[in-house]
Amino acid sequence: MSTFSDLFSLFIKSREINVSALTAYCNLDRSTMYKLINGKRTPTSKELVRQIASFMNLNPVETQELVDAYLLTKVGWEAYYRRKNVLDFILNFDELRLDSAFPASSSQKFRPSAQSMESSSVPLTSQLHLSAALQQMLLESTSLGSDSIRIFAQPEHLQTLNVANFLANYQAHIKIEHILCINNNKSLIRSQRNYNIQCLKRMVPLYGTLHDYQPYFYYDNVNSHFNNLNILPCMFIAGTSAILCSSDLKEGILFSNKDIVELLKNRFDEMLKETSPLTQEFSTGLNFHLKNFSSIYSSSQEVYSLSAEACLIPFFTPDLVDKYMRKDFPDRSDMIADLNNYIKAFSSSNLHIYFSKDGILNFLMTGYIREIPDSIYTPPVDMADRLRLLRKLSEHINGKWDIRMMKGPMDKFPLPLHLSITSNYGYMMFSRCNKELVYIMLKEQNILNSFYDFACSLEENEMLCTYEETAAFLRSVVEQNTLRASSLS
Repeated sequence: MSTFSDLFSLFIKSREINVSALTAYCNLDRSTMYKLINGKRTPTSKELVRQIASFMNLNPVETQELVDAYLLTKVGWEAYYRRKNVLDFILNFDELRLDSAFPASSSQKFRPSAQSMESSSVPLTSQLHLSAALQQMLLESTSLGSDSIRIFAQPEHLQTLNVANFLANYQAHIKIEHILCINNNKSLIRSQRNYNIQCLKRMVPLYGTLHDYQPYFYYDNVNSHFNNLNILPCMFIAGTSAILCSSDLKEGILFSNKDIVELLKNRFDEMLKETSPLTQEFSTGLNFHLKNFSSIYSSSQEVYSLSAEACLIPFFTPDLVDKYMRKDFPDRSDMIADLNNYIKAFSSSNLHIYFSKDGILNFLMTGYIREIPDSIYTPPVDMADRLRLLRKLSEHINGKWDIRMMKGPMDKFPLPLHLSITSNYGYMMFSRCNKELVYIMLKEQNILNSFYDFACSLEENEMLCTYEETAAFLRSVVEQNTLRASSLS
């Protein structure tokens, strides 16, 4: 039996379905139908599953449950839930960014007792006590002009303690070094959450608000470090103080003794040598992007671009680059050459450009291209050039590149997010609250593989329009806006 066959059999019994009639309705032979019921065969398509659901008069919720059971059986529970977690990450990305917009609470201030003030260590006996002590420690550290903050904890600990919001309000370009554990243990429990993707979700507010945040990772079983009988596995060091605390954040110790704090700093720095960067942020390193990714794209077999607005950079011609590049940009001629080489690199790649209907309409309405930093070009793009770029996009449909509009849940792809993924490299781009673009290179292979697998699975999960549907939509909006532009001129 399988997940699909279990649910299928349950519906047959509860609805008292005539199997022979169902077999004829689905145009299957008797042997094939009974193999589907007994779990010896999996349906060939979602269409067949929906045909079965239609005959059994299932409601929309029950139909979706049957489709989900089919997908889970087809790809396995691990891949199914991993893809589901990536989809959740994408569709809820706007909410992740908005989390960083709320100010941190400063109503609680850590006030040690008279007795503890004479001690170099202070016990922290509740999450509220710990949170207040940590915020006070970070505040004092930033006010003293400390050069860095060292953190050894998981992203969920930072989220619970409101670290991102607090530092966003008080940090002065301070360096954050964060060591976390990436799970390499395959759980035997069928969890609906991929832990490593959940880590990335919780880190988005840190990227969105902090200007010098660098996470480092090591592989291990997360539970063995943070959810078993470990006394004080989390560590925060800032300025002249340090906190060690439990993984449930209910108890800890604040140290202010110089020798102890120095010992913990040295211990952290030694651990740092055994880790690798989880991501690489290059929000101000556009040259790094252009020079490195041009070689990456030209050498990669498959490149997936997922964004609300279509990836339009490959369709820029040298005259458009020159027209919209800021005239006062430093070393303008060199940057134009780098941009043109970057654009040429796409020609030798197998490029998949997936976009949403709302993204195209937003580009036509505003003329803004979110994947290009405002610091290097002069928006908005003229209406004539908007239509020219969309015509070029449309002309390439059914050509060498795979250009299609997303549908279903992916039709709601968030406007601020852009994903560019290959099997070996990938990055996500989004804007901070101040609209500055942030590029995060995904360096950890498990997370990168999750996004790459998700991008590859969009077609089989019926989240892409056909080439004909995509071309028809683009032709329609181009024709409508061409006529509108002509009538206004």
